[in-house]
Amino acid sequence: MTLIDYCPLSIPVTTVPSTSLNFGHYCPTAGNDYASIIHSAGFVPGQSRVIPIQIFNLTCSSGGTATVKIIPDPLLTYDNTIAPSTPVTISGDTIIFQVTLGSNFSVYNYFYFTTATTATIGDTLCVDLITTPAIGDLNPANNYGEFCFPVTSSYDPNDKLVYPRGTGAAGNIAADQELTYTIDFQNTGTEYAYNIHVDDTLDADLDINTFRVLSSSHYMYVTWPAPNVVRFNYDNVYLPDSSMDLLGSMGHVIYSIGPVSGIAIGTQITNSAAIYFDYNAPVITNNTLNTISSTAVVPVIPELSSSFDVYPNPAVNDVNIRINKQGIFSVEILNMTGDVVKTISNINTGERTVSMSEFGSGIYLVRLLDGNNQTSGFKKIIVQ
Repeated sequence: MTLIDYCPLSIPVTTVPSTSLNFGHYCPTAGNDYASIIHSAGFVPGQSRVIPIQIFNLTCSSGGTATVKIIPDPLLTYDNTIAPSTPVTISGDTIIFQVTLGSNFSVYNYFYFTTATTATIGDTLCVDLITTPAIGDLNPANNYGEFCFPVTSSYDPNDKLVYPRGTGAAGNIAADQELTYTIDFQNTGTEYAYNIHVDDTLDADLDINTFRVLSSSHYMYVTWPAPNVVRFNYDNVYLPDSSMDLLGSMGHVIYSIGPVSGIAIGTQITNSAAIYFDYNAPVITNNTLNTISSTAVVPVIPELSSSFDVYPNPAVNDVNIRINKQGIFSVEILNMTGDVVKTISNINTGERTVSMSEFGSGIYLVRLLDGNNQTSGFKKIIVQ
């Protein structure tokens, strides 16, 4: 739910935790704000694994329908789906389905993909999501997302993800970039988990005043055992174990937070979480890493590969598309609703100049397709 200030209000907080503080807010009802996210995905060569996709309406409007497009990494092959909102259709390498969302509501869809045996341990595979509401959207910027996960030899369902992951191995981001963290957990024991809590020690360079819970799989409440430790409490959750109910054994919490003001270039922001199932020892997640960089490009629409280059960017009239691999390719230009607005076929290795003057200003995706009509890469282009 998106909360907007109802009136100017300032309440001093002198101790943490604090209770009984009343804030005047309201939830907007004039319009929809759809977004989607992929939770933990375990990519293992030669194995079929489930990818849980959650689609949100972040406002209190009456909602409506939306079309969701999944564009998987070329090393992933779509197998099947479990209980989608509507049957899926396949167009080339894109999986398309529709959802219907109400006020401040979300739905899950579960898709199985097999990872190619040619995938190498340590590779990163990315899946792109485009969510297009049937009637308007208050924030089109969050209608697109790229979600990347490593190829492993085994899969730990208790993990932590950060979005955007940033550029390069250091996860470079801008100093004002808000971070969204997802903590996934699963009961892999042999009995129900009755009470679960997740402790997340926030990096000292994160501003707790910007902390917001965005989503939770089950009812929970937040407490602060220490000034920089947030605890997500799942009391009496009765989470079944994975042998009883595979999908029901999974849970998650998603929150956002921004860096502190004036954070120095080169500062590293790390984060992990401890997941407690009843009285068992905690399960410690992986560490996430982002680094504040003066040259970071905020990845509103990240790139899928280095198979080709597009420049200049931003563009006014023409762009040059340079293909960096051998073969015959075609190029599609998509708008932010996922519709193809231009196709250029039979492009050889090398450069091709493409006119962008026919398009209005905004953000577009350039998709490179190989001779088998499979995606070889994505680039973002800004037309001024």
